[in-house]
Amino acid sequence: MNSKLPRVSVNKSNRYFFAQLVDVHNAGKIVAALHEKSFVKAAKLAKEKPVERVGKMGEAFGKMVKDAGITSVAYDRSGYIYHGKVKAFADGMRKAGLTL
Repeated sequence: MNSKLPRVSVNKSNRYFFAQLVDVHNAGKIVAALHEKSFVKAAKLAKEKPVERVGKMGEAFGKMVKDAGITSVAYDRSGYIYHGKVKAFADGMRKAGLTL
């Protein structure tokens, strides 16, 4: 992982997925954060499959990060295997135009 880039850190439980963008140069300030529960309600995606939901969540998060003026980030998967929701979220961020 490149320590010079802002870090996208993800966390998941059996039920929800959570992501946040941490600016490592500004004392660990959180620039953007998104929780699956609030995203699903706002985007009305309750009937989508979980991996598809998280993929769309990654796209929305990528747009939030790009609006903050950041185009390249380090992806911290927090020890989770790069599979399923973790991979779908990364693919969604790439689809939004971020470089991981």
